[in-house]
Amino acid sequence: MQHFDVNIRPIEGKDNEIVAQLIRQSLEHYHLDLPGTSYTDPQLDHLFEHYQQQERSAFFVLAEGQQILGCGGYGQIQEGFPVAELQKLYLKQEALHQGLGRKLFDHICQAARLAGYQQLYLESSSKLTDALCFYQKMGFTSLTQPLSQMVGSHYTMDQWMIMRL
Repeated sequence: MQHFDVNIRPIEGKDNEIVAQLIRQSLEHYHLDLPGTSYTDPQLDHLFEHYQQQERSAFFVLAEGQQILGCGGYGQIQEGFPVAELQKLYLKQEALHQGLGRKLFDHICQAARLAGYQQLYLESSSKLTDALCFYQKMGFTSLTQPLSQMVGSHYTMDQWMIMRL
């Protein structure tokens, strides 16, 4: 197990390109570089600006020095709805299985709680077996259908989960 000295901070404009590349490479690795995934999200190359414009939403990077090892955030599903969506939680391959995903996830959960959310929802793929196991360990339970058609255009995702914050 490697030791990483990491910090978690809000995304900055200078991070856009690196974060988009990290997400695309992760999706390519799992053969999810498809329409209906984050791969084709129009805001993917401009996540800093996107999250600046969203209410009750935040996006973070996990970095060791200047190197970004992971990213993730949460977003509002519907105004006044007490459930946030976990969005774009990704780590570089070399950062997996090091406890860094847990660290970033805990940070996102704490921020979502402080923003007034009571639950966290996510959409994923059955191809991401390690991620699904991670989510279950974190307390997510499976749903039989998406929480809302309002969540987004990720129609390729076939796993839906929710947890209490």
